[in-house]
Amino acid sequence: MQQQISYKTLSDLWNDAKDYINIRMDTLKLTALEKLFKLAADLVTNTAVVFSLLMAFLSAAITLAFYLSYLLDSYTKGFGCATIFFILLACLILWQKLAVEKFIAGIAIKRYFEKHCEEEEEKEKAIIKTEVEKEKAMIEEEKKNPVLNS
Repeated sequence: MQQQISYKTLSDLWNDAKDYINIRMDTLKLTALEKLFKLAADLVTNTAVVFSLLMAFLSAAITLAFYLSYLLDSYTKGFGCATIFFILLACLILWQKLAVEKFIAGIAIKRYFEKHCEEEEEKEKAIIKTEVEKEKAMIEEEKKNPVLNS
């Protein structure tokens, strides 16, 4: 059994190359859009979380100030003590600014890579799996038809 070989003309090859480049560009555009929208969604959700945390912190600060006011029988003393506490807390954070920045950056980077790199790893694993399956199929085909391989 002989296989027939078909040759493509130069214009066919040129059209195939143009089609490949167009498909590749569309794929890159869609991938970029996907990543952009994921980052935008992360930004919106992270902003909502930070806003909620700030509101909770503000509520806790007011609650602490009123509680200290109740204990000290003076709104001025209670709110003054709460203010001093938060000023000391801010000074502590400024003093350890580098450590706080590293901690927050570490959490942000870890979250980003956990979310976005898992999908890419899954895609790579799927590609590798299909390639392995193709190799196995080719090996099985060679075992079935040893005459064609000679």
